Amino acid sequence: MRWRQVGPFRAGRISAVAGVPGDPATYYLGTPGGGIWKSTSGGVTWKPIFDDTHMDSVGSIAVARSNPNIVYVGTGDVSSVEKSVNIGNGMWKSVDAGAHWQRTGLQDTHHIVALVVDPKNPDIVLAATLGHTYARNEERGVFRTTDGGRAWTKVLYKGDNIGAVNLVADPDNPQTLFAAMEVYLTLPNAGRGGGGGGGGRGATGEGIYKSTDQGLTWTALTGHGLPETSVGRIGLAVAAGTGGQRVFAVMTGGMYRSDDGGANWYRSTTDPRSNGSAYFSQVYVAPDNPDIVYVVQTCLYRSTDGGKT
Repeated sequence: MRWRQVGPFRAGRISAVAGVPGDPATYYLGTPGGGIWKSTSGGVTWKPIFDDTHMDSVGSIAVARSNPNIVYVGTGDVSSVEKSVNIGNGMWKSVDAGAHWQRTGLQDTHHIVALVVDPKNPDIVLAATLGHTYARNEERGVFRTTDGGRAWTKVLYKGDNIGAVNLVADPDNPQTLFAAMEVYLTLPNAGRGGGGGGGGRGATGEGIYKSTDQGLTWTALTGHGLPETSVGRIGLAVAAGTGGQRVFAVMTGGMYRSDDGGANWYRSTTDPRSNGSAYFSQVYVAPDNPDIVYVVQTCLYRSTDGGKT
């Protein structure tokens, strides 16, 4: 397979990408400082579509599967929690495929890092929010709306210094969700010397949570093979076609896999290139093959044997 650059031709990071199922030519691309760009030509040409909002930092994008004209955007990107963050101003929604936008709450969450939209009902949305990175606040955790964003309910909250950094749904059953939480600490020596930053703050993984009722209630997944230390930022993915049984979790301490829906875990490989970090903790599974797994680092790594090699 050969790669080609499809733009937009800019420096810096890409913070969010979303496509339209059944339409291989349409993509949305979110940036930390350049808003949202849309392509309807498979990446040949791009058009900025978010400028009228006067918000340039994008943390997450989700297109409703049941109505691709409905697009949700969470503002405020996060690359490394204590070093590379840009503050957003809440949720935005478009009902005409990005031509016009309206703000739909969660203004004080600052960073909305992941979105899940019910595949049949576009009014049901869950948002993983980081909260303020340098101060305590209660607008953090996982929020849920059933009316398209007019009202939000906080459904997973573990404290005013613990935010949600990841949220994924079982592709086979939208009732099953997994969320990753991260706690912020005051470290007396953080920010001194090379690679510090954060003004004396730091972050560490708090844990993985599971819901089987589309976010109404949550259960902490602890032990049973998951590490208790060296967790860091956690990335999650659920393999389609497995009934929600195969789950991957990447963290500082390695790549972990569950084959029973998160009840038990094991480290799937000792290859350190699969480990997460403060900057890179994302894992993706191919939608048509649960054995093909991708890890995004400074390079892109692929496993074709379920995370073993």
